[in-house]
Amino acid sequence: MLQEWLRWLPVVRPDWQWHVFLLERRFRQFDNPPPDARVCIEETPRGNGWLARWVWVNWQLPQRVRRLQADVLLSFANVGSAHPPVPAVLFVHQLKALDSLHTGEHTVVQRIRLHAIRMGIRRSATSSRYVIVQTQVMRQALKTLEPGLDGKVRVIPSGFREVASPLCVRPDVRRQVEGLPRPRLVYVANIGDHKNHRLLLEALPLLLRRFPELQLMLTLEPPSPAPRGGAYERDLHRRASALGVQAHLCWLGHLSSDEVYWALQQSELSVFPSLTESFGLPLVESMVAACPIAAADRPYAHEVCGEAACYFDPENATSAFTSINEVLQDRLLRDRLVRQGAARSQQFSYRGIVEQVAETLEAAAEPVRAAPISPRGLPVMQKALFLYGNQPEALPVSMMLYLRRLGTYQVDLIYWERIGSRISVPLTARLSEVQRYPVRWPVGRSFISKLWPRIVLLLLFVKQIRALRPDIIHAWNFDMLLAARLAVATLPQSKLVFTLQDTTQWMLSRSLRSLQRWVYRKVDILFVTSEGFDTELLRRFRLIPEHTRVHFVANAPPAQFFAKFEPRKAQGDLTVGYIGFLRGRQGITTLVKAAELARQEGSPVSLLFAGTGVDQELVDAFAKKDKHIKVAGPYRYEEHILDLYRQVDVLYAVYDSSYDKKIHLAYRLCEAINCRLPIIVAKGTHMAEVTERLGVGVSVEAGDVAGLATALKNLHANESLRSRIARNCQAHRHEFVFEFYEDRILQAYKELRSHPVCKQNARARKHLIADKIPL
Repeated sequence: MLQEWLRWLPVVRPDWQWHVFLLERRFRQFDNPPPDARVCIEETPRGNGWLARWVWVNWQLPQRVRRLQADVLLSFANVGSAHPPVPAVLFVHQLKALDSLHTGEHTVVQRIRLHAIRMGIRRSATSSRYVIVQTQVMRQALKTLEPGLDGKVRVIPSGFREVASPLCVRPDVRRQVEGLPRPRLVYVANIGDHKNHRLLLEALPLLLRRFPELQLMLTLEPPSPAPRGGAYERDLHRRASALGVQAHLCWLGHLSSDEVYWALQQSELSVFPSLTESFGLPLVESMVAACPIAAADRPYAHEVCGEAACYFDPENATSAFTSINEVLQDRLLRDRLVRQGAARSQQFSYRGIVEQVAETLEAAAEPVRAAPISPRGLPVMQKALFLYGNQPEALPVSMMLYLRRLGTYQVDLIYWERIGSRISVPLTARLSEVQRYPVRWPVGRSFISKLWPRIVLLLLFVKQIRALRPDIIHAWNFDMLLAARLAVATLPQSKLVFTLQDTTQWMLSRSLRSLQRWVYRKVDILFVTSEGFDTELLRRFRLIPEHTRVHFVANAPPAQFFAKFEPRKAQGDLTVGYIGFLRGRQGITTLVKAAELARQEGSPVSLLFAGTGVDQELVDAFAKKDKHIKVAGPYRYEEHILDLYRQVDVLYAVYDSSYDKKIHLAYRLCEAINCRLPIIVAKGTHMAEVTERLGVGVSVEAGDVAGLATALKNLHANESLRSRIARNCQAHRHEFVFEFYEDRILQAYKELRSHPVCKQNARARKHLIADKIPL
């Protein structure tokens, strides 16, 4: 990877000068990059070893950087200087030190070493302008280690090396591989417990029953009295002997990049059972070499491969056998994986990757503009005012607390405390850090009694906004956005942000569309909780100007809410949960009738309704007649949501057929994925499209009692279907938590803070330092 960076960075920034520190050639596995007048290579014998590296990056390297008068320091060694003399960018790929899930498997000495590395990463990352990681998995691990790194972490993937023709392959390697019978499997990986070679050895006897000539190629040293891998390789050799599979193993040893590419071309399948990775470069190499992939069902593999791989449980040899057997026997599946891999591999081109690296270095080298200073000498924080038409839900609460935690925003909240409402719930205790300004006003029942309070409420909100004079106004309902729009007319310095999370059919009438266009014209930043809102609503009806920037942020819960959740154990019956706001008479009635039909046909299905809403009385009436229906009533989200989900096996999210229900992405979907529970959604909706694409639930026609009953019976009887859905949920869970969107939110808010400034051409004066001390 460093070789490719050093090859392409001078190409994308030809007017920069590069000074690269490398260990002496005897301490590393790669050669120097080709000579270039813009790149100066300085080899050093120092830094080979953990303690020596720590001394080098904290004492000797800063001295050299000062003498060179560098503009920015790029540290490629996982751990950089704790006090860099110039703006620093740190590249981190040491997931093993960050992943607390695996530290318990090591000896005391190894734990001490990993702890030291972890502390070094935390210290140097905190002192760096930016931190580069390769996957969202690494990003989340780093933010878990140090939450204060918000906004610093940039995800830039690794890439594939462009191979030359003809390939340079050693004759002995060529003879060794070409003499093997088929089918051939290959696992490109170095030694390490997390590489999980043992799983392939355990799956090999099962595969040999189906493919007696099968060969497994490993990029490890062959059996010898003192193998390079020490105890790890000796253990693998002993296991192979005990299982009787030595004749079906080919030990290739360390391969060059050309040899890896050639070995993949000579194989029917690339297997990758690694338990954890900072990226997984062999996955990209396999896609480029047109070799189908069977990979571990882990987030890093899904992030790299997407749908271009077949996945298996890396802790279950039978699961590995099933996936490998399926790919080897299904020619159409192999062709599909190859096509999808070829298409997906294009995003891992090093030309685009190093452009992102160069932009990060350029941003780090820019002078930091000091924050405005108050008369008392303290930095002035921007005031962000949130407007909500009810007690705020999980997403606005998470966003407020995130901005508050950054330390550069004072967060206030104005919300409508509805007197006499049947759906009002107490505010979350997490909002204790936010200054709140409730507007208490009754809610009406009839159209006239609802319209008059909203007009008065609108005026009260405008008055309160003008009194607070915020820098940023973030509205969450259209009536709140209208109040913000009226207030901004007299507050020209205020920026306007809006989050669109629902709409109604009557809002699309011709007169109201004109009103919406007038309001949206003043919006600076627009968030949507469903991509359908952008494509099917805003663009289709031309409600927003063409230049408006729209950011998608899913209505997702914080990761901590469901981190300790465990689904309930099978009890013979199937409990379907309708949890949240109770509305949609058609959906509720269809569910009750379908459950009754399923029970008549032999499938024990019970229902749990939790929450309150306009159709509460309908639910209570059904519960009185049917003993299989349980009503939990109103609940406090943070206190009760886990207990509610532990009582159900399936979530139901088929609502009424109104326009907004067809294009929105419900909070229930994110909760279902976090809880690894199947979800039932309505066909023809955006939720159904996402659910089917990810394989996390089933879709039925709204109002189809017989179809819903069939789906319930299938979910009850088909345990493998529920297990597959649970695995898919686990694989995509990292995309459906609030933390996944934090950087997107921060960058949008930064756009509001930035002001046009006169900048000189910075590229001509950049002098960059790249420090590589391999860990």
